[in-house]
Amino acid sequence: MADGLKWSEAFAVGHPGLDQEHRSIVDAINAIARVDPSPHPPAHLQDLLTELRGTAARHFDHENAILRHILASAETQTYSPHFLRAMSRGALAQHIDNHERDLGALETIGADANRPLHEELEHWFFSHAVKFDAHLKALFQAIHSEYPRLLAELP
Repeated sequence: MADGLKWSEAFAVGHPGLDQEHRSIVDAINAIARVDPSPHPPAHLQDLLTELRGTAARHFDHENAILRHILASAETQTYSPHFLRAMSRGALAQHIDNHERDLGALETIGADANRPLHEELEHWFFSHAVKFDAHLKALFQAIHSEYPRLLAELP
């Protein structure tokens, strides 16, 4: 049995809903890591993978809705240069597009028989939450400090 992922604030982006969803993904990966895969994976392992994929898909849908709302608000609001830099660094439209790629990558996890499933899942999550979502922290920090009303409007 693997130790699993320990929650880290490095996984947080500063939006309570998205951060809770990241925690749920960590919990789902840890549930999979607790399954003993030898000599043959138990039948419920597929159910756990399906649940993880659903959790990730819902998370991406929610994150996309938030980012689309922020992009739409930029059409009608005048924002500070600091906030606009945070938005452009995020390349929000590209971020939304990349979620499809990440879901596709999640579907293929488990194909590498030389690497434990939980390690593949942990790598996938780190890639999303730490590397890919890191720029969202700056965006949500700018929203918190400069536009708290926008934060209240987000889905």
